[in-house]
Amino acid sequence: MPRDREREENGPVDMALDSMTVTELKTLMKDARISWQGCVEKADLVQKILVESNQEMNLKIQTPAQPLDVYIKRGATVFHLKQAIHQKDQLPVHMQRLFLNTPTATISLPDHKTLLSLGITEMSPIKLAVDARGK
Repeated sequence: MPRDREREENGPVDMALDSMTVTELKTLMKDARISWQGCVEKADLVQKILVESNQEMNLKIQTPAQPLDVYIKRGATVFHLKQAIHQKDQLPVHMQRLFLNTPTATISLPDHKTLLSLGITEMSPIKLAVDARGK
């Protein structure tokens, strides 16, 4: 896909990536488990992140009732994931709390972060808790 066409489709994400340093891009890629092998220039790193962020993945969300399969792009935000859960499970977004269970900690997932920047993959153990207060 031509670079100009990608800019139209990715808009603010592309501009944000362009403003990052090479070190910041590589850190993002490391956290997102994306290899930068074969990337020679900064534009190559940006391109690889854009391609990766448009990849769809199937997340298995552990809910209080039963596991829930959600298909979503890696570049989506946690808020978008909550909206997708709402479409499948009818649980209002404001009542959802999502957590990433790691071997050493349970991490609360902030709405504004992308799944890619949090390093979330199809294998990531994500748990949904219901907040009856809806804060």
